[in-house]
Amino acid sequence: MIRLFTQPAVGVAAFCLMLAPLSAMRAVGQDAAVPTMSLLPEMWRYRTDPDKVGEKERWFAPGWKGTPWQWTSTHGFWPRYEGDGWYALDQVIPPATGGEMWLIFGAVDENYTLWINGDYIADNLDKGTSMWDKSAAVNITGRYRQGASNHLVVRVRNTRGAGGIWKPSALVRYGSTSAETARREPAAPELSRDDCIERAVAEARRQNGERDPVFVTGFAPSTQHIFLEDRPFAIDVAREGRLLAVRGEKEALQLVILANVHDLTNVEVSVSALAGDHETIPASAVTVNPVGFVKIDYETSSPFPDETPYLGWWPDPLLENFAFDVDRGNTQPVCISVRIPQTLAAGVYTGTITVRPGNAPARELALAVDVADVDLPTTWHFRNLLCWDDGYGPMVYGDRWTEQLRDKFIEFQLERRLNVGGLSGSTQKRVTVDDMVAYVKRGQNAVLAYQFHGEQRMRDGAGKPLTELPKSSNDTLPGPGPVKLRQWAPKLQAAGCYDRAFVYGWDERGEDYYWDIRMAAELLARDYPGLPLLMAGVDNSCGTASTLNGLTNIIYCPAMRQWDADAVHKAQAQGTEVWWYDIHWTIEQHLIRSRLIPWQTYKVGADGFLIWVMNWWHAENKPLSGTQVRIPEWNARGPIASSSGMYIYPGRDGPLSSLRLENFCDGIEDYDLLATAEALLGRSGADAAVADKLRDALYLEDEFIRDAVSYSTDPALLTDRRRVLIEALAAAAESRVMR
Repeated sequence: MIRLFTQPAVGVAAFCLMLAPLSAMRAVGQDAAVPTMSLLPEMWRYRTDPDKVGEKERWFAPGWKGTPWQWTSTHGFWPRYEGDGWYALDQVIPPATGGEMWLIFGAVDENYTLWINGDYIADNLDKGTSMWDKSAAVNITGRYRQGASNHLVVRVRNTRGAGGIWKPSALVRYGSTSAETARREPAAPELSRDDCIERAVAEARRQNGERDPVFVTGFAPSTQHIFLEDRPFAIDVAREGRLLAVRGEKEALQLVILANVHDLTNVEVSVSALAGDHETIPASAVTVNPVGFVKIDYETSSPFPDETPYLGWWPDPLLENFAFDVDRGNTQPVCISVRIPQTLAAGVYTGTITVRPGNAPARELALAVDVADVDLPTTWHFRNLLCWDDGYGPMVYGDRWTEQLRDKFIEFQLERRLNVGGLSGSTQKRVTVDDMVAYVKRGQNAVLAYQFHGEQRMRDGAGKPLTELPKSSNDTLPGPGPVKLRQWAPKLQAAGCYDRAFVYGWDERGEDYYWDIRMAAELLARDYPGLPLLMAGVDNSCGTASTLNGLTNIIYCPAMRQWDADAVHKAQAQGTEVWWYDIHWTIEQHLIRSRLIPWQTYKVGADGFLIWVMNWWHAENKPLSGTQVRIPEWNARGPIASSSGMYIYPGRDGPLSSLRLENFCDGIEDYDLLATAEALLGRSGADAAVADKLRDALYLEDEFIRDAVSYSTDPALLTDRRRVLIEALAAAAESRVMR
């Protein structure tokens, strides 16, 4: 454990998980095993050094850093700037008292050089760019004035993208010195769950003055898994949760309840209306969902990084609000989301979260939502198809499956900017063209008009090439050929949504089908000009290096893990549309990946995202009762990997969302804001300063997202990118670029 002798505002438990583990924490001796930690202030003085003259001009020398030095946060990246930046802080450092004092940087992007009181101490310039997201520790024992103010100066050298000191820093004292610890490079502990509980309780005790709090409350990002038991957790033990949002969008955080002294029973969580200076966000715009847990009891593998190989209860389903129990030592997350009214005035809106156990005193916490003067566009920009399968509804609900119940699931998708459609025969036969036209009026931007069989051949029984398009097995209308498509096409044209339509076929077929695909594409172009054929997993060269080259009505859709950037960009330069798809989107992956998929789509330039099914339920699965957070009866074994294809759950009276799906849909809104920023940047006559802000917002550095499998799992970095994006859009609104 770590004893705390000072505590700034940053939550201790959250910092302990962000901080890279220190092998020095395991130093020999009782005192060395219990180090003391002091978090350094968030705000330091800062200035840029584009000409790299700071060292020559001795910027590290003691003395007040006035203009051009400015205050800045060390809990997030500086805006895109490639060069040197200098940070300065005057800080009282306690005596080492016979032990060792270490200065720990949570993360510095990319390299640091440290001076204390004008004296050079250490640097990691020899590490190149490899340390940007890792902690660094410097033994400063004997190199500072003990118990007095010391002048700390850090030069950060950054060669690409965003940079800076971007995670909290701390002083850590170890109680005894040994040759072993003096030789040791800090390298990494494994935080236990007990450590996390102890820190959370200590912080609650400090804040509330309770000697032994019955329960602890804190907050966590919506992009972070909070496990019920066994696993470590990171929460900000604070009296207030905060969100940044724009008009029209939904943003969420997680309230976390830790039962400390005894089990909690019948815990009720409610949130009041949020009041601003002149307007109010009604309580009806706030949704409270206790997080449910499903059992993952076997290991699977996927091409994407898993968070942990843990087998046990994983958080995912979002349950309707009810009074739940929390066993002693368990951590129960509750997702709190706020839908911002479209016409709301910008400003800060505050309300009250009430946690009311049946066997403990109630507690009130604050919720503050900072609403920016920015609008989520009403036009959907993120093209997607998370396929809905109509066949699973009657299988799970039985006689209770009605048109009214199905409508709830369809409405659920449209509310989240999810295009309605599916590759299953049941969905193909159920959805009508009138349905599709109605969905387009709600915003739908991708219309699956027809589906050919995956193994369709384009020769007749005698081996002669077909001269007409074949009929799909999902087309039940009488007559030869694609009767359904012949009926749909003119109606889609009349409704003005033909340009959003496509047909699908030849799923994941190899070169032996390329002749058939070419024949079908040519017939499709002849009979239905402008209607493209989308194929998933066919030709990773996207027609640039295969016999499919030259077809102008194909939408290629390679798997995310097989994305060939050079081939895609070449194809797109020729006017070819390229989506990407995934079949390995599982619970065990870092939750933040769900939010980042739309960001990744924007970064690589994919034109859309496809997933083959969103409600792959088992026959033995039944609607969730919503009366307990553990759901032992739910079979989470996916068709490919654990929980893949399961992003929406059947509730007692309708759809229940999941942490993965809600994060993904929040990412859709992020994508639509990115698209808005890009459109504004493209307008002529834009203010130069605003244009710079928009460019910074649209530049997604590799440290944040590189590609489908390489991305940061740090929620703080996503929060920072959203802040930069929203501030740029607000600046554009203020300068009237939008008008």
